[in-house]
Amino acid sequence: MTSGKGEIIDQFHIRGSPLPVVSSCRDLGIIISNNLSPSAHINDIVFKAHQRANLILRCFVSHNTSLPVRSFVTYVRPLLE
Repeated sequence: MTSGKGEIIDQFHIRGSPLPVVSSCRDLGIIISNNLSPSAHINDIVFKAHQRANLILRCFVSHNTSLPVRSFVTYVRPLLE
């Protein structure tokens, strides 16, 4: 993966097999895009947090808000921090 606005001049090979050109990749849990923009990583985090928050809302039928709030703090907020 190259970073920046430059064009890819050469294609890289490993033992004769060409490596695919991708626009982003995940390394150590962080999504790095070819333009070094954090938007893909942020979108991934927000998507996962939104999924978990919706699951919490669907699981609790009671009108008592303390349990859903505690589960949000436990399961969703750590993703966003």
